Formats: sequence, structure tokens, C-alpha cells
Amino acid sequence: MNPGLNCLSSCHNHGFAFAGTVYDSTGAGVDSVEVGVKLTTGAFYSAFSGVGTGNFFYENSALNLAGADIRVRNANGEKQMPVNSKSTGACNGCHDGTTNSRITAP
Repeated sequence: MNPGLNCLSSCHNHGFAFAGTVYDSTGAGVDSVEVGVKLTTGAFYSAFSGVGTGNFFYENSALNLAGADIRVRNANGEKQMPVNSKSTGACNGCHDGTTNSRITAP
């Protein structure tokens, strides 16, 4: 497990529809955060971040995430991620903390 790296670039380029890492404001991985994805078809999928790493993943390689409504939520609230017409599910590929901000819990 390599928090913050692009999960789908090599190790997990098989069978994951979306994967990434959720952080708190200090940069530590946060567990028990739900990452919900509502496709343009109306179908909904979600995954929870894991203990100690903040990593999350959803296993299903057949999802088209382009234009999906993606939200991150926990007991503190919910926040919507920017809609991206080119989303591939490799969340850390774009949300790397350099090019774009990391995914953070509410």
C-alpha cells in the first residue's frame, strides 16, 4: 500500500474502477471516509477509506466515470469533487498535491 501514489498506473491496473487516498488537513491518511460516485446514468457506487492509510478502491473495471458526480463524506459532512469529463478513476493520478490538491476529508 502506497498512499498518495497513482493506484491504477501499475500495481492495480486491473479491475479497479476508481482508487485513491483521502487525507486530513495535516496530510495524514484518514480512515472511514466514504467516496461516492454517481454516474451520468444515475447508478451509484461507493468505497470507504481504510485504516492507517486513507486508501480506497472500488473493484469493477466497467464503469465510465466521465462526468460523474463524485463526493467525499464522513461524520463531519460532505464535499463535492469537481466534475471532470476525462475522469479515469485514477484519483491520485490528478489529485497528487502538486498539479491538483489532494483529496481531503470534510
